[in-house]
Amino acid sequence: MVDSVYFTTVLICMLVLIICTSNSRALKTGDKKIDVNYNNLKNWVIFFCLQDAVWGLADSTFVGNAKALYISSMIFHISTAVTTFFWVSFVCAFSGIKSEKVKIFKGLSRAIIVFQAAVLICGIWYPTIFYVDSQGMYQTAFLRPFCFALQYGVYILIGLVSSITAIHNHGEKRKKYFAVFMFVLSPILCGVFQLLFPYYPGYSIGYMLGCCIIHSFVVMTSYMEKTKLDNIIQRRYSDIITNDYPDVMWANLDEKTCRIIKRNGRMLARERYSEKKDYDETWSSYIIENVVEKDKNKVIKFVDIKNVKEGFKTEDTISCIYYSKGIIRDYANQITFYRVGDSEEALIAFRNVDNIVSEQLSQKKALSDALALANEASKAYLPLQYVS
Repeated sequence: MVDSVYFTTVLICMLVLIICTSNSRALKTGDKKIDVNYNNLKNWVIFFCLQDAVWGLADSTFVGNAKALYISSMIFHISTAVTTFFWVSFVCAFSGIKSEKVKIFKGLSRAIIVFQAAVLICGIWYPTIFYVDSQGMYQTAFLRPFCFALQYGVYILIGLVSSITAIHNHGEKRKKYFAVFMFVLSPILCGVFQLLFPYYPGYSIGYMLGCCIIHSFVVMTSYMEKTKLDNIIQRRYSDIITNDYPDVMWANLDEKTCRIIKRNGRMLARERYSEKKDYDETWSSYIIENVVEKDKNKVIKFVDIKNVKEGFKTEDTISCIYYSKGIIRDYANQITFYRVGDSEEALIAFRNVDNIVSEQLSQKKALSDALALANEASKAYLPLQYVS
């Protein structure tokens, strides 16, 4: 049996996790998939700690009820398998793993849940993962190490992929994958401790530490990005943002994310422009709603990240003029990409250039008319030469 330290430790883990992650606004990455998966994981880990505390209470000298211990043990072991699924789902979303690999990882974690549930059901008749002896004591059975190896094999695989990816990258990407590595390392180390010492809450401690690590990384990264963006807005591009363009957007071309920082001539609040949006989805919506049909392919090609990076190799700014849909008539707009530092970040500015384009067209027409008159005059002059 466990003593009150187990129950108390698990409750402390749950409270620490709730307190550390209570500021949900600070965690927002702007990517709905990441935010949803993280909240699902965090809520599940809180539940896991709660049921782990119940297990500790059921196995303690205060309760000592064999039936309660058996039921709570069943819930505990199926919960460890379900946690693997939530862990994998978050890592796949946060790391941006390709969809075909996501299906493999999630399929593997679902298979582990089904297998562990089947093994636990079989354990009703014959001890598989655990059993409660005649003295009301929790005892491990022969399949417990194997089920542990299945779950933590997935964590180890993710850890290896993250560490290798971190080594082969640099800058923000390296930091991101290193954070994922630390995120999965915590439950691995604490899980090994739990395997060796079943009467200590290694699972809860590992899961709590993992969630706190990734939460701290996201909050710190978000703060650094907002500070960096503030500095750029206030110092390097203040004229562009405050005067020249009514609509301005910030983009990270490597991450394929963007933030709207000025709309309809008004600067957005810091909390608003710090929210990331998907680059491709933002442009897709904008082109469908605003760009006239004949210019859509032109704009799609211009804003494509590969083409933008290619343009930044030789120019600091690249522009495109296109026609937008209007209530009365279509009007000319201009998109300008300003390179910031290297080509991974850009300031994107929008403005109406209808007057400029109209004036250019008028000048072009006037020049064309003048050339036509000159041609007519020259044709009329040639016969007179032969007459004289």
